[in-house]
Amino acid sequence: MGTIRVGDDSLLVDCDPDAGFVISAIIDVATGANALWRRTGFVPGEFRRILGPSGDLSIESFIDLFAGGWFEMFPTTGYPGTVQGAVGPAVSLLHGEAMRLPWVVTHRDASTVEASVDMVRTPFRLTRRLEIVGGELVVSEQAENLCPVPAPYVWGHHPCFDRATFAGGRFEIDALSAEVPAPVYDVDHNSLIPGAVFAFPQAPTAGGGARDVAAIPGSPDGRHEQTTLVVRRGGVRITAPRIGRAFSLRWDERDFPNVLLWQDYQAGGAAFWGTCDTFAVEPSTAPGRSLDDAVAAGAVRELAPGGSVSVTMRARWSAIDEAHLSA
Repeated sequence: MGTIRVGDDSLLVDCDPDAGFVISAIIDVATGANALWRRTGFVPGEFRRILGPSGDLSIESFIDLFAGGWFEMFPTTGYPGTVQGAVGPAVSLLHGEAMRLPWVVTHRDASTVEASVDMVRTPFRLTRRLEIVGGELVVSEQAENLCPVPAPYVWGHHPCFDRATFAGGRFEIDALSAEVPAPVYDVDHNSLIPGAVFAFPQAPTAGGGARDVAAIPGSPDGRHEQTTLVVRRGGVRITAPRIGRAFSLRWDERDFPNVLLWQDYQAGGAAFWGTCDTFAVEPSTAPGRSLDDAVAAGAVRELAPGGSVSVTMRARWSAIDEAHLSA
C-alpha cells in the first residue's frame, strides 16, 4: 500500500502501515515544515511477520528497518531485557515488536487512517487510529490481551524530531526529575556526567559547569547523549524560531509518566554512520532505557486475560507566541 496521507487545510500527516505503521511526516501547511526526521536516502529492509532473534541480536534487525519518523514501542521499549510472565521468562527485542511488523488497515478516509496488528511472540493486538481534527493530529490507541493468562508489557512512543526544522529553538517539558543514565553508551560523543541527577534542563558536564540540554543547536554539533525524565505533566512543546512556529505533543502523564531524551546531532560513526541529525522525546510507561530497567523499577504493567487499555496523544503546529505547554 505504501505511504498514506491524511490531513486538512492546516496539517498533513504521512504514515506507512505496511512498515510498522510509522508516521513519517507531520507537516505544517502554512510553512511546509515537517516536525519529524527521516534517514535521507535510506531504503529499509522488508517488513514481514518474522521477527528474528531476540536479545542483543535484535539490535541489528532494528537497524535494518529504522528509517526515523514516529514509531510505536510495544510490548516493550528500549534495549532488550528479560521479563517474567505467566508462562515463564521472555527475552525482548529492541523497541519491541510493533514497529517491525506490517499492520492491517481497517479504515481510511481523507482525514483518518486506522490499522491493527497482532504481535507474533506476545498475545497482544494493537489498534491505532490517526485522525485530523481541526488542525490537530489525534492518535487513539488500544492494546488488547488475546490470551487466557495475564501478560506483561511496557509501552512507549519514539518520535524522532528534525533538528534542522527546530534549529535554534528549544523543547519545553514539565519535568519532576532528571538524570543522565549510566553507563553512557557512546563515551566519545557524550559530555554529560553519567549518573548525575539534575534540575532539568541544566545537566552537569564532565568539563565542569552545566549545559541546557533543552536547547536545540543551530547546526549539528556531534553530540550523542541521553537523559531520562519523570514528568509532572505529559507533553512537550518545541519551538522553531526560524519559521516562527511551535510544535506540541501531548499525552496523559498517567499513561506515560517517563521520558527518554535521545539526542544525536551527526555524532561521527556513533550511530547509523553519523547520518542522524535528530532528537527523540520518548514517552514511556517505564523509566530507564531497557526492559531490565523497567523490571528493576517495578514498572512493568500487566493486562488481564481478555483485558484492554487505551491511550490518546495529540499533536499540532501553532504560532510560536501561542500559549505554552502549561496553559
